[in-house]
Amino acid sequence: MKKYPYLMLAANRLLILTMVFCGVVFVASCSDDDNNPSDKELFEQEMTAALADAREYGPHTDAFAKEVAARFDGCVTEINYKTRESATRKCITDACRPYDLKDLARTTIVAGWDSTELKPVINYLVTTSTERGFFGRYKHQTSDYGYWGDIVNLKYV
Repeated sequence: MKKYPYLMLAANRLLILTMVFCGVVFVASCSDDDNNPSDKELFEQEMTAALADAREYGPHTDAFAKEVAARFDGCVTEINYKTRESATRKCITDACRPYDLKDLARTTIVAGWDSTELKPVINYLVTTSTERGFFGRYKHQTSDYGYWGDIVNLKYV
């Protein structure tokens, strides 16, 4: 083959191209033959798991909210859970996955009516949830309609 080295090079390239081509065919035939779940099925599985997790950590959120409300002479709304339909709609609207939703389980603490009364409550929520390892984020919200509120998201791992 010393006389025709380009044949060897061509044969090597053919072999490489064949291997790559076979690999692509193999991958395509593999995914065609497997029972891989569709994106919709994966989304539904993730939604089921996320909603189940919310039911699991909901009582912890409720207990923490009641602890904070008692400390600051406030009250707490009953814990409520986002429905599957509402969570799905939110995921579609925000183009996100179920575990990206921050309010699958939620409650409201009412403690005071102005910012001077609420500041210590918010500080306590943020500090204590951080110390306990489940602080997610703090966000102050205002609206064009005149209402405002503060959101503290808890994140359980």
